[in-house]
Amino acid sequence: MNCKFPIILSWCFVVWSNFLPLGPIEMADSALAQAIPNTPPTRQRPAPNQENSEAKDWAARGPGFVICPGDVDYQISRTLGWEGLDETAKAVARAQMLELIIDRNLVASQLRGEKTWLGPSKLRMLVEAERSKCRAAGFELTQFLQEVNVSEPFWQFDLEWQTAWPQHLYETYPEDKLESIFDSRKRQFDGTEILVAQILIDNKDDNGLARAEELKRRLDVGELTFESAAEQFSIAPSAKAQGRMGWISRKGPMPENYTVATFELQPGEVSDPLSTIYGVHLIKCLEIKPGTLSFRDALEDVRRAVADAEFQEQRRKARLPGLSIEYSPNYPHFNENGVLQFRE
Repeated sequence: MNCKFPIILSWCFVVWSNFLPLGPIEMADSALAQAIPNTPPTRQRPAPNQENSEAKDWAARGPGFVICPGDVDYQISRTLGWEGLDETAKAVARAQMLELIIDRNLVASQLRGEKTWLGPSKLRMLVEAERSKCRAAGFELTQFLQEVNVSEPFWQFDLEWQTAWPQHLYETYPEDKLESIFDSRKRQFDGTEILVAQILIDNKDDNGLARAEELKRRLDVGELTFESAAEQFSIAPSAKAQGRMGWISRKGPMPENYTVATFELQPGEVSDPLSTIYGVHLIKCLEIKPGTLSFRDALEDVRRAVADAEFQEQRRKARLPGLSIEYSPNYPHFNENGVLQFRE
């Protein structure tokens, strides 16, 4: 089945593990601790699905890695969970998680050898330490991996990632650098709110962007005022109030690209057209209410933003032209056009 879905998997999985200057084992996150319990393992079994059994040995393959269906299902079980998902939603979750795991492998390959990354000898020591934990608890690591249907290469990679990624972030972005980022982008982090108005253009016929661009041109040359254009052309309920929406913060409630564009504006400025699931928007900044949060107040938000930006940058570097990622035709995945491919 072909199905177009937006990629909605949160990048919360790539942020710091509390960003504390701890040793390798301690820096592994709580999900990893669950993966190596101190008692014989039990698991939340992956949601049953015929397509998953058909995928057999692999879901995707890339340079230096193979991802198995059980690897993806286990990650979903311990993070997102399966509750309330129908078969289509399960397929979307699998495809999204698969992309995240692929990107993590690519980012890791980009950073291996850097002084901020975990070296091979330290990784071997970490693996042996976890094997010893299992033996002390009365079972072998291989027993646990068989029980949760996770391949050992993936388990080792996940252990590497959960240790090395926080270490990389901590060493690349010490606190003084984070404070500089806060100072240069205060509006994003200090609780600033912006009073906005918008014009929302219907895009059901896929011509909304062109209509919005023409409307923006007319606004720029003074042919129309924003307020009159909102009353005439906006399909949003706020049209009755000349487009006036109210106050928004950096954390919401609007879609991320909408909020990012808004926080680039100064009072009186109008954004270029941007698309969301609701249509095409022209956004006007009416007023800015400065925030009062200090660097210490906003530190966790700064860390999350920096972690996300670093992941995206390393991902961009790793996804070079000609990169070959092979997907199993029997396992849910997104094609090059972002269309979900899966068998019902």
